[in-house]
Amino acid sequence: MFCGLWGILAVGLFDMDEGIFYTGNFDIMLKQHIGAFAIMTWAAIVSFLYFYILKRVNKFRVGYIYEITGMDVLMHGGTDLLSNEMINKIEAR
Repeated sequence: MFCGLWGILAVGLFDMDEGIFYTGNFDIMLKQHIGAFAIMTWAAIVSFLYFYILKRVNKFRVGYIYEITGMDVLMHGGTDLLSNEMINKIEAR
């Protein structure tokens, strides 16, 4: 988020035609701040709605066995962190 916010506000600082450092005029910075606020508000609302819907339909979290063993082990056969013996003990529960 910070890099995107900096990209929006830097235009108001460094623009050669209207930027603060070149003209001393703060009008463009007001516009940049309003735009940044609008983008952050939109992202917050859309994210909230998306995650709220996921939670309501029980798709926000993976199943218990996936939480314990990890997605890599059960979905891709990887055993980087857990031994096969440990996996078999968990699956036997």
